[in-house]
Amino acid sequence: MIRPLVTERCCQCKMEFGMPDHFHRTAQEMKEKLTFYCPAGHPQHYVTGDSEEVKLRRERDRLKQSLAMWQDDAKSAHDRADANQRSAAAYKGVATRMKNRAKRGVCPCCNRSFENLRRHMETKHPGELAEMVEKGQETSA
Repeated sequence: MIRPLVTERCCQCKMEFGMPDHFHRTAQEMKEKLTFYCPAGHPQHYVTGDSEEVKLRRERDRLKQSLAMWQDDAKSAHDRADANQRSAAAYKGVATRMKNRAKRGVCPCCNRSFENLRRHMETKHPGELAEMVEKGQETSA
């Protein structure tokens, strides 16, 4: 009966050689406790610990996880910046409306109109109203 062979390569001379499957499994299970030899006589054994492939896979997975974390952080920062911009625009709009109401003589607290305040704005600060119109700001509420 022909038994399957497993191909190995000598770590010193790089010669390929075959060994029975059951011996290969035993050598891998026993790791450094079992020494075998290539046809040229070089001692061989399997090492304990993770293989290079397993180490690389773990490193890849760790880097993928790190990348995902950085991407999540960047998205959160971008979302916060957008929210802050919208909030700033809203506050600017509120301030502009309040300023325009005050120029027309309307109290920002009680919404009552005061003719003296309107007249004061028209006579003492007429340039500010013109500047607002030039900058494209709305002058009516």
